[in-house]
Amino acid sequence: MLYDDLRDKPQKFLDTLVDFVGVPRFTLTHSQMMCVHASETMTHPRRYHRTRRATALADWCKARQLDKIVAAVRNSPLRSLFLGGGSPFAEFPMETLLGLYELFRPEVEELESMLNRDLSAWKSISEEAFSASHSSY
Repeated sequence: MLYDDLRDKPQKFLDTLVDFVGVPRFTLTHSQMMCVHASETMTHPRRYHRTRRATALADWCKARQLDKIVAAVRNSPLRSLFLGGGSPFAEFPMETLLGLYELFRPEVEELESMLNRDLSAWKSISEEAFSASHSSY
């Protein structure tokens, strides 16, 4: 099972997982099948140190089983004080991206062999992604 399976067919991925674990199957709702944290819309924090302190406080609360407090802040307008709101992340340089594809190609091919699956999408950048990132230069 790969992330690609979860992304492309979430219900089938879940069914396979719960069957393996021995838990009764259940149906995902529409909102549970939506992408939650897509990186395309993420930004740097507005105030790095404020975000670091808030994360440390959230971890401290979770360690003391105060998850409800963390959830209350996360689901409130206070969230915007700590997360995002800064500048967008920079585009990844195409040369670096292509270099990483080449660097990891042998491992992807080995994984392909081990899993007996076609992972060609992992071995080269798609033309659409190449065009999109190439047009920004």
